[in-house]
Amino acid sequence: MYYMHHYNNNIPAFLKRLERFAAVHMVLRKNFNWRQSKYSTILRELEQGKDPFSKTSTLNLTDDEKKEVIEALNGDVYKKLKDAAKRYVLLRLDALLSKGQPSYDYNTITIEHILPQTPPKESQWTKNFPNIEQYVHKLGNLVLLTTKKNSRAKNFEFERKKSTYFNLKMESVHLL
Repeated sequence: MYYMHHYNNNIPAFLKRLERFAAVHMVLRKNFNWRQSKYSTILRELEQGKDPFSKTSTLNLTDDEKKEVIEALNGDVYKKLKDAAKRYVLLRLDALLSKGQPSYDYNTITIEHILPQTPPKESQWTKNFPNIEQYVHKLGNLVLLTTKKNSRAKNFEFERKKSTYFNLKMESVHLL
C-alpha cells in the first residue's frame, strides 16, 4: 500500500521486479529466514523512500544469483527443483507463451515428462535419444498435465503421446 501511495505510476514495473526477485529465490531454494530478512529490508527501503529501481535496491539480483538461476533452469529441473518451484516455472512459462490464456485446475495438475524417463529399449525414443539421461529431466521435456491425461499417455511413442496430451478434450485445462 505504501508503494502504491508513493509510486503509483510504476506499479506494474515494481510488481514485475518483485515477482522476479521472489521467483529467482524460490528456484535457488533460499530459506525462510533469508527471505524474511530480504523482504523486511525491501519494505524498510520503501518506507525510507529509496527508489526500488535504483542500482542499490535490495530488489536487484546479484550477478551470482543470475548465474545460479540460469544454471538451475538449464540443469535437471525435475530432480533438483522443489515441486513448488517446478510448478511455478512451468505455469509462468505457460502464461508467457500463451499470453496468460490457460487456466488450470490446480488439484489435478501434475508435472510430467514428454520424453519418458524409462522408455522401452526398442522404442523410437531410445533411437532418437541414445543419451536419454542428458535430456529427460530438463525444463524443455516437462509439461503440465492432468493426472488423467498422463496416465493415458504412458511411455507411448512421440506422435501418439503428443496426440494424447494435446488433442484430447481438455478435461481440467480450460483455454479461455
